[in-house]
This record gives sequence, structure tokens and C-alpha cells, in this order.
Amino acid sequence: MGTYVYRALKASCAYKDDISELSDLRSIEFDLHQTIDYCKIFMTLVNTHAPQWPNIPHDDRSQVVYMALVPIQEAAVVRYIRANKGGARRNLPKEIIAGLSARDNELHNFIVDLRDKHIAHCVSAAETYFLKLYFLKEDPQDTDHWSIGWGGNKHMSLGPDFMAGLSNLATLVRERLLEVIKIKDNSLLSRLKHHTLGDVSYDEPGHRLQPLEVLLRTRRPG
Repeated sequence: MGTYVYRALKASCAYKDDISELSDLRSIEFDLHQTIDYCKIFMTLVNTHAPQWPNIPHDDRSQVVYMALVPIQEAAVVRYIRANKGGARRNLPKEIIAGLSARDNELHNFIVDLRDKHIAHCVSAAETYFLKLYFLKEDPQDTDHWSIGWGGNKHMSLGPDFMAGLSNLATLVRERLLEVIKIKDNSLLSRLKHHTLGDVSYDEPGHRLQPLEVLLRTRRPG
């Protein structure tokens, strides 16, 4: 048994479309994996620091824990929807979502709406603000003591039950995606074996990562 080393496959080789597709699918799988990780972190924090959920005390420590839970939930939702939205990257294979049970599909659609209409954009009644007029109860018409202020309602967190459901759904979708990736990996590998190493790979292990500010201005290859 020897020592394994690797080289990056050439994006310009005869199988560039296959390589591009597998690259996208692996990127999607990573998003789903992170969704599951965020859900685990959320549940750990709740079980350790907020076991009385949803009755969060109003002391400073409990409020800090609560405010830490909100972005973790939002990160999990965003990562899950990234895996299901196309663009420069390919979409999740349609047959994976199409094969969900009615219950899982209902949760999937709810998560899409949650991200699109509440987390990424404020386009739903889940977040509303309104003006309030303050006045003296004893003399409502005493305008010298009138003042205005803002009130608001916003759903901040859906709690452990939702996150457990999201984790289960992301796990199911990821497992199905890994099955697709395995089939495509094996198919590509069997065809690559008909070529020499130099035909299909670079002479060095991989690409150097450029600074983030450069990458953000560069369209994803595909």
C-alpha cells in the first residue's frame, strides 16, 4: 500500500462539465452539512443555557443567550436555502425535493418562505412597526404632554422544535444528495482511467486561494 497524493483535475479537460457539476454538488452538500451543524449548536445552547424555552427570563444573561440563538437559527435557514437556490451554481437535483413526503415538503416550503419573506427580506407581516401616541391618562387632551414613539412586533426565533425539524430535513436531503454524488463520482472516475495523469490533472496539488476581496468580484466558474 503506497502513499496517496493528489492533483487538481483540469477544468478544461474533456470532462469539464462533469467536474463543474460535481463541484457544485459538493458545494451544495457543504451548505447542508453546515445547516445540520448550526442546528446542533442551537440545540446544545438551548439545552445548556435555556432549558425553560420558550420562557426566557428577562435577566441580562438569559437575554444574551436568546440573542445568540437568533443568528444561529437564521444562519441555518440561509444555509439550507442556499443549497436549494440556483444562480451561478447549479440547483439541487429536482428529484431530491420532489421525492420528499408531504410533511417534509410542507416544512421545506415554509423554510423557503421564512428565508425569502422574513430573514433575507422584510416583506411579510412577521415584522411590523407602528407609531404610538403617548398622553396623560388623567388628561388625554393635554397636548403639552403628548409624545410619539415606535412599537413593533417581530418573530425572532421559532425554537427547538423547528430547528430539530430543519436538522432532520437537511439530513435527509443531504443523504440523498450524497447518493447522487457517489454515482457521478464513480462514473467520472471510470472514464478518467482511460487517460494519462497529465491529460486530466495539473502538475501541482491545487489552486491557491486569492484574497476574499478579489474573489467577491470574480464570478464563480462553471
